[in-house]
Amino acid sequence: MNSSVRELEGQPIICLSDSPLSGGRAFLKRVEDIVLGILFLIPAIPLMLLVAAAILLTNGPPILFRQRRGGLYGRPIEVWKFRTMHVHNEPGGSVRQAGRGDPRVTRLGAFLRRSSLDELPQLLHVVTGRMSLVGPRPHALEHDEQYGELVDRYLLRYKIKPGITGWAQVNGWRGET
Repeated sequence: MNSSVRELEGQPIICLSDSPLSGGRAFLKRVEDIVLGILFLIPAIPLMLLVAAAILLTNGPPILFRQRRGGLYGRPIEVWKFRTMHVHNEPGGSVRQAGRGDPRVTRLGAFLRRSSLDELPQLLHVVTGRMSLVGPRPHALEHDEQYGELVDRYLLRYKIKPGITGWAQVNGWRGET
């Protein structure tokens, strides 16, 4: 694997120019994702049921937010999260990321976002192989197009299976909500 470190807004980013996982390493990573995904999912199920009930009671259906995002090799995947916003469509069908104080975010949704409990349904994606526990966070397809134009070699992130958590989250880059 060839890699280099560059800067984005004063922060180092790792640029990959080759597939970082192949053969035995890819197999071990997948086994690790399945085993850890199941170990995390089993105790999370009661909590997921409580979150689902809370969403239904406070905001009504739907419980899940579903969005097509960029997956491994750029193939679109549908990512599930617990719904944290009021139900409505963006004008023109555009995708707009929530910011701090965004009126679209519900009170319960703000808590779910702060605690990252809205991400729990993605454990199902890990177990089924659509995502990994650790990898670059999948962005909305529209955002990938925009970032691909702005950031040199941005789309190389598709060489790694997207993850529930990644380098950005570990370093405190969670977005505004």
